[in-house]
Order: sequence, then structure tokens, then C-alpha cells
Amino acid sequence: MKKLFFYTLLLATGIVQSCSVNSEITYFRDATFTTVMDVEAKELFGMAQAFSSDSTDAKSFKELEELPKEWTSVYDLKLKEGKEFSKNPDSVRLMKKSFMKSKYENDELIGFAMKLEKFTQNEFENFSFLNSEKSKELGMQKQAFTQWNGKSLTIDSSDFNLDNPSEDEGMTPEEKAAEKAQMKQMLQMFDLKMSSTLKFENKIKTIIGKHDWIKKIDDHTVAVTFDFAKMFDENPPELSNSDKQIIITTE
Repeated sequence: MKKLFFYTLLLATGIVQSCSVNSEITYFRDATFTTVMDVEAKELFGMAQAFSSDSTDAKSFKELEELPKEWTSVYDLKLKEGKEFSKNPDSVRLMKKSFMKSKYENDELIGFAMKLEKFTQNEFENFSFLNSEKSKELGMQKQAFTQWNGKSLTIDSSDFNLDNPSEDEGMTPEEKAAEKAQMKQMLQMFDLKMSSTLKFENKIKTIIGKHDWIKKIDDHTVAVTFDFAKMFDENPPELSNSDKQIIITTE
């Protein structure tokens, strides 16, 4: 079962940590998109490094520390690891346009970032790295912003759900429920900020559907800001607008 040592520690001490997860997705007329996800959690990483006693957790943070500080392809990272991986031409091609890097401030690890360059919807859904446990922990497998055909983007608001504990087949229903509850508590303890900026190569023509968390900024930009207070409130207030599908069509 996935370890939640640090989450438990934070809950026990009542410490509120600041964490931000921001992504920027650019949609091109050739039906591809480039996405950059930036995660910053300076206090959490510092605490993790100081208190980790679990080998799995310690290994995870060590891997982040060892990430290059400059964008490096997943292909090159795997070569450096020296481990066996698929040499399928399609897999290699996708790994070569997927990048990761660490983020440091005064020689202290404060976060990491991941970039996927010019992916199609089909490539995103079938790229094996995005189905790995590590990418699932990062939320990279979410489908909310990938339904892009070069002309329109269809957003399914049901995907605006981070309430998704690790899918460990060895866990009992009771263990999954406990992890789910703990994850909710952990997210509520964080000063967690998460947003996505959607940029379109062509001018936005129409937006069908409305959602409180989605706002048009200009003719080429839409902002999505997740409201965790409403997401995890036991009795959340109803949203003024909460259409299941929002369709953004460009010229």
C-alpha cells in the first residue's frame, strides 16, 4: 500500500504547508498540444528530507533530488538509469519529446517540472510513462484537457477530481477508504493552489457550457482554478455554473 508517512506527520503536527501545482497547455491547429506542469512545495520537501525514515519515501525524494536542473528528456533519463526500457520506435519518439527537471532555490530542492511537447490526444493516452505509478502520483494521467482535435477542446468537468488514492490492487476496500479519507485531510491541511492556463494558437470563437472554475481571459486564453474549499467541504455550497461539458471552439 502506498506510504503516507509525511501526510500523517503533517496531520499530527497540525502544520500547514504551502504547495502549488500549475500547468500551462498550448493547443495547436495541427491537433497537438504542449503541456508544462510545475510543482512547488518547498516546505514539504524540506520536512520530508529531515524526517523521512521510510525507505520508499526516502527513495522517491532522492530521485527528485537527482533530476537535472535543466530540461532533460525522459529517454535520456532512462539511459542514465541504465535500466531496461522499451526500444519500440514509437515509445522512444515520445520519450524524446517528454522532459523533466528539478527546481532548486539556494541549493535547496523546492519542486520539479514536467513537459510534454507536441503530443496528440492518442499519444497522451497511450504513452506508457503516463500510465506509470510515478506519473499517476503527479496527476499527469488526467484526461480533462486532452480532448483536443485541432479545432475544439472538450472539457469534462467530472475530471476535476483529485480525490483519487493510489490504485493498489493489493489494498482492501477498507484500506482504500482510509487512504481516501487521509488524502482529503492532507489536501485540506495544505495551502494548496492548483491552476491550469489553456492557450490556443487560433482565436477562440465560442465557449459552450459554463463552470465556476473556468474563465476566459482573452481571445486566446482560458484559466482554470480549482476550488479545494468547495471540493472537500462536507457540505459544499452549490456551484452557480457546473456544466459537465465545456466545449471551446477556435476559428
